Amino acid sequence: MFDRIAYKKLAKEQLKGRYKTMIFATLVYLGIVAIVNAPNSIRFLKNYNLALNFQDGFGGFSRSVTFAENSSPVFNAFFYLALIFINGTLSIAYTSLCIKYSLTKENLNFQTFLDGFTKWHLGVLGKLWTTIWTFLWALLFYIPGIVKSIAYSQTLFLLAEYPKIGVRKATQISKTITNGYKGDLFIMRLSFIGWDILSLFTFGILQLWIMPYREISFTNAYHKLLERAIRTGSITLEDLGLSSQNPEENKKDDDFVFWTSSKTQNQSETMQNDFEQTTHSASEKEENSSPDVIILPPPESEQNQNSTGE
Repeated sequence: MFDRIAYKKLAKEQLKGRYKTMIFATLVYLGIVAIVNAPNSIRFLKNYNLALNFQDGFGGFSRSVTFAENSSPVFNAFFYLALIFINGTLSIAYTSLCIKYSLTKENLNFQTFLDGFTKWHLGVLGKLWTTIWTFLWALLFYIPGIVKSIAYSQTLFLLAEYPKIGVRKATQISKTITNGYKGDLFIMRLSFIGWDILSLFTFGILQLWIMPYREISFTNAYHKLLERAIRTGSITLEDLGLSSQNPEENKKDDDFVFWTSSKTQNQSETMQNDFEQTTHSASEKEENSSPDVIILPPPESEQNQNSTGE
């Protein structure tokens, strides 16, 4: 079952008291994107250009690219490739930070965000690969493009958490784990539109809080989709570059344990206590109802043998 309300509620718990690093990371992300888009935005205002919006995918990051009517195709191609490079690099770092927020309760510093830039090549290749395929599907009609963008939306999550699997494999797994849940992911993205509209009245400043909340919510959804796919056998540990023969290799770092809400922890503890009490009661009952042990004398033949031996 896809429970978007639970994923969003869990994101609030994960961010509680730990918003500082996410706000700084979001500020850097949006600031760099704004600077890169500034020249083209100025051109748009001067020449009344046509704006074409390209969605990176639900659960990803939405950006707009403006093409000037009087600019050369070479400039447009170069600008768009540069935007993919920058956006891919920033996205993989931000996604890595969101994953670590979802897997630990420890306070993370800004260095954790910077560490994600070591995977920049995966972010660029992943963004380029999914953008090309989304564009090709969009040529058929806009709706297939939206459907495929949702199908590819988990690619960066997979590359951030399992960098050894490669871009093509990550895309295939993303299509597998989103199978049957594209509509749920679409509705979940729509559920944040109200916040996005509200941020317009703050000139985008509110996005410093909305973006972390949204992306960690989608990160929680990613974890559940992946967990469900493994449990049902849709994908295997080998698909993720892990070995089912050696569980030690599959353990995450000690500092990064799966986050569970306090409610879930209490439920687990209650279930464990109930199980122990039930087991203890059953043991006592079995002991009390056990018949007395009667020691029978040895057979007469054995007694005669013993007497003869003496």
